[in-house]
Amino acid sequence: MRCGTLFRISPSGQYTKLYSFGGGQGQPRDGLVQGSDGNFYETTEMGGGSVFKLAASLPAPANRMNGVSVAGTNVVITVSSVAGETYQLQYATSLTSGNWSNVPGVSVTNSIGGPLTVTNFGGALSPGRYFRLAITP
Repeated sequence: MRCGTLFRISPSGQYTKLYSFGGGQGQPRDGLVQGSDGNFYETTEMGGGSVFKLAASLPAPANRMNGVSVAGTNVVITVSSVAGETYQLQYATSLTSGNWSNVPGVSVTNSIGGPLTVTNFGGALSPGRYFRLAITP
């Protein structure tokens, strides 16, 4: 009796079976939960019950700012980007107004995706700015 299969899907859509649960080992009970250590955990029932851990190396979520720092008078922002998307650095002086302005000269396309660093030269000289990266067509 099969009670579920754990598998991986590659970026190209290919399935690879990692583990098949059988009647003797118990069956997954509640669904995977991600722990604070980044691993996934699940409990099983039947056969005495057990807990298993799936250690997974997942890429950083795309289109998310990973860091903002000041280097001299510059503001440096790192982001996990998606290949082919164009990012425009924007700023606002208030989060309640909804008025965002483009930072001149800070628009970049990352052709390969992955980590991307953008710099607002002299941006640290203008205090009280909030930054965001807008994805533009």
